[in-house]
Amino acid sequence: MGAITRLASAWRRGREYRRTLGWRAFLERLLQVWLWVPRLVTSKTPTVSTIRPGTTASVQEFTDFGKDLRLDTQFELFDLTRRRLIRMESKLDRLLADQAPAIQRPSDSHLRSSNPLPWPTEIQPITKITILCRSLGRRCGIADYAVTLAQKLAATAVPTIEEVAPDTEVLLIQYEPSFYDGQEDVLTEIKAANPETIVVLESHTTPSNIPEDARWHAIIATKRSFYPGAVRLSLCLPALSESGAEQPRELRLGSFGFALPAKRYELIVDLAKRLDVPAMILAAHNNANPVIERLSASYLKQLKKLQDHNVQIIDDFMPLDEVIKRLRTCSHIVSFMEDNGEQSASLRTMALAGRPLIALRSRQAEEVGAILVDEIGAITRDFLESCRDLPVVYDGIEDYKAFLHSMAVVRSLKDQIQHDDGVYTRDPRQLERLDWLKARATGRTLDVGVGNGFSTNYIRAEVGAEIRPDRLHYASLRYPHIDFVLLDARIKVLPGFETVVLGEIIEHMSFIEAREMLAKWAQANPKRILITTPNTGKPNYDPELVHNIEHVWYPTEDALRRITPSGYEMNITTSSGEDFLLVELTKVSATSP
Repeated sequence: MGAITRLASAWRRGREYRRTLGWRAFLERLLQVWLWVPRLVTSKTPTVSTIRPGTTASVQEFTDFGKDLRLDTQFELFDLTRRRLIRMESKLDRLLADQAPAIQRPSDSHLRSSNPLPWPTEIQPITKITILCRSLGRRCGIADYAVTLAQKLAATAVPTIEEVAPDTEVLLIQYEPSFYDGQEDVLTEIKAANPETIVVLESHTTPSNIPEDARWHAIIATKRSFYPGAVRLSLCLPALSESGAEQPRELRLGSFGFALPAKRYELIVDLAKRLDVPAMILAAHNNANPVIERLSASYLKQLKKLQDHNVQIIDDFMPLDEVIKRLRTCSHIVSFMEDNGEQSASLRTMALAGRPLIALRSRQAEEVGAILVDEIGAITRDFLESCRDLPVVYDGIEDYKAFLHSMAVVRSLKDQIQHDDGVYTRDPRQLERLDWLKARATGRTLDVGVGNGFSTNYIRAEVGAEIRPDRLHYASLRYPHIDFVLLDARIKVLPGFETVVLGEIIEHMSFIEAREMLAKWAQANPKRILITTPNTGKPNYDPELVHNIEHVWYPTEDALRRITPSGYEMNITTSSGEDFLLVELTKVSATSP
């Protein structure tokens, strides 16, 4: 039964090749394969002795060769046929690679290896880091944070994209909506960075204010709130000098932050007056931009009207060391700021004072380990005297170190995956191909064969599938907003997608495998399947696009039409220079005639 099964399989596969090549070319190839197999017992061989592998045998020569075979039994004839079919079946998959006689393969030294290199063992750290903050040099908490971050990462802080060094490896943009003239301004700044630079949009605002398209151009980082595909970069703590100051015995309240209505310092003033305890509020004027500057000045003017001999409002802008030094003169730190769901740099700074921190219940207060109250009326003198627990704050610099290490892995894998962004960015023909895919990849989209992930991100696919683990690992780190899965698309399909993209994929497998793979994906019922492949039918085609050691066959328009799966209709066009075949398979409606 095994031999019969193989015979039937070889016949089916041979029929497909015959349809693709035509009878004459198919028969010539079949004769070559047959004559390559070592002969068994022969009585004479003069007729076939001149036939060599790689040459074309005539039908008469093949007939003479068959007559010259002297076999003792039918079993030997059957066994010879079986063994020849086994070898024939393994060779048939490679026949289509030779169907274009004009193709001359370059030497192996010019071909990329199809085998992954060993995984990198030594990972060099990222050293060229730039922090971009538009409010740098102003009285602004984010500007202060940018300076602190630059110090801790040994990075450079700049206020404009023009000042970012071209050799920057990682660019951390400190994003706050009030710094920009709309979302397009943000995207323009991101796109102005060197294409080789990994850009991170580090959001200091709520996710609803993050430009929707930003994730396709930069890695999104948030401080606390969830954002799909974002990495977590918690606020890092400033490096402060140690102080042995003891907690005052007398009750004294303290608070810190820029003078803005969301801080609600007036509630602290009311508390201090109700408890008859002194209070010191460090509320510096914020001039991050003209709008905030006016708002801060107006609020500060109202706040100063509330101060008396017991309540001190200080609007001086001072270094963090000085802020901590003054807060340590207080017995308790209090905060009644609004809950915006984000980490608060001012709350983290207050937590560093080493005093009990009491706050209205909020997510940012909970994050720093404050003593939480549900209403201000619950705070009494006895309550304050009973508070002894000190806040414990996580230093987000560990998040940055972990992230930068992952980017170092990305850089170290570039040689390993043998597929860098320049394949696309330096070749307008490739970008034209990707633009064609992007324009047609509507609805939930799956990109099969992600390479390094650049094309998956470019066409805005939600999911990418890849057969090589090293390329999958690279893409997952480089494009965290995309879901990547390890998948052999010839064996398994993923349902639930409106568009399935097979860009530069089918030439990496045999004709039969490509046909069977498309039939499998058609069963998943996507509305469209998009295919691109080098156009070997173009006269004087570019060998750089066609000659690749990973390419198994050279698709033509006629061959592509023969792999159209049932239930789909195929439309084939070419790119403007005819370098690529652009194929759109559209699901045929059940009601279509």
